[in-house]
Amino acid sequence: LIATVEVLGFRSKTGKTFLRPRIPVYPGERVYEADTQFLIRQLSKDGDDNLCLGFLRDDPKVPVFIDLTELVSKHFAILAMTGAGKSYAAGVLMEEICAVSDLPIVIFDPHGEYYSLARSGGIETNLKNIRSLNVPEKFINRAIIGAKKIQRNVVFYSTDPVKSEKILQKVKKKYPDISVKIVPLKIQLADLDPSQLNLLLSSFYSITEPQMRIIDAIWSNIHDKAKYGEFISFSTIESEIRRAGADLVRGNAPIELLIAKLSLLNNRSFFAKTRDEKRVSPRDLVRKSQITIIDLSLTPLLEQQAIAAIICKKILLGRVADEIPPVLLLFEEAHRFAPGGAQTSVSLSTMKQIAQEGRKFFVGLGLISQRPSRVDADVLSQCNNQIIMRMTNPNDQNYVRRISEWVTDEDLEEIRTLAPGEAYIFGPATIMSLPITVRPRLTCHGGMTPDLKDELGKFA
Repeated sequence: LIATVEVLGFRSKTGKTFLRPRIPVYPGERVYEADTQFLIRQLSKDGDDNLCLGFLRDDPKVPVFIDLTELVSKHFAILAMTGAGKSYAAGVLMEEICAVSDLPIVIFDPHGEYYSLARSGGIETNLKNIRSLNVPEKFINRAIIGAKKIQRNVVFYSTDPVKSEKILQKVKKKYPDISVKIVPLKIQLADLDPSQLNLLLSSFYSITEPQMRIIDAIWSNIHDKAKYGEFISFSTIESEIRRAGADLVRGNAPIELLIAKLSLLNNRSFFAKTRDEKRVSPRDLVRKSQITIIDLSLTPLLEQQAIAAIICKKILLGRVADEIPPVLLLFEEAHRFAPGGAQTSVSLSTMKQIAQEGRKFFVGLGLISQRPSRVDADVLSQCNNQIIMRMTNPNDQNYVRRISEWVTDEDLEEIRTLAPGEAYIFGPATIMSLPITVRPRLTCHGGMTPDLKDELGKFA
């Protein structure tokens, strides 16, 4: 038998890495096939801080573990084409995180897919399926702990509860056992920084150079007050515009138009209009063991970005001040919030800041995207861990190869042929780059592809 082999090395004394041998293998040395127990000793390292996302693809008896601390502190991305299992894998990852830790998770959900986490009957149904696959009982018990912990601690926020209720009613027709209370997500206009405000105004209503001068003159002071919890009423903003505008522009027309545009922007359902409306704080969103879902569905893209930017900045400031516990921020459709190229984005600067500075404060970043080539290179390159599932688009493959130090040309060949539910794991959170089969999930998956006949059957 003649074969090509790759020398992987030997496991270090700490067990965390593989080291390359300094002495080459002698010609004519015997080569043995690695049995299951040898693979378990070399590739598996269970522990209190380790997550079992799945099992070695070519030997399902070998569990593959991911180091939670490395995953969160050095960020991660789940990348794959549509239908390959990205959101499913993210659900398994959440179950594992909740099984071994009290780490809070905040999920930005642009499609309203995560209401399925609140299904009371989903676990029992999926438990029968997972047992039929002969998954070891030890890992089934971990999954049960994580899934039940999610159900007890999941909280749903919405930028527009009326619209979200319509989505929820649609989900309840399919899953009557869902019980969800939607909490209105309220922020204030002054939470926007000057650049975000200018971008929103110019995108929605257009803004003139004189009006921009007024914003530049007053908004930093207004925003700084809001940053530390003060409520800034619209009448206060209007007074500041009139005061500064008298010295910066000619006539009243630019001032009145700017006030009118800001008033229209302030009418969004997620902006608090009075001091009595409860505004969301980092302490509301980030609590030990809490899974916070922020439903952004039916909200225009720029508004999704603005909300995400404001919330992420509040959470980062809360961590810097040590007011909230460490947290993982998970972004579905990450290319919406951190787009690459010249695409306009209200949230990109905040995403870059978290990607670059979050590690120091344990603000972890998780990106999920079907189009990695459309994600900003600076943000994606900071995700040192990658869980890559089937990907066939050459642009996406080349982009991942370019920004990742772990992915080789040989890996890309494998990634093209992965089946749904299979993945390659790269990065410091794993002992080495490995192909895995993602373990079955217990919480209900809300992002599965709908059945065409079922959808057509709803219509006469």
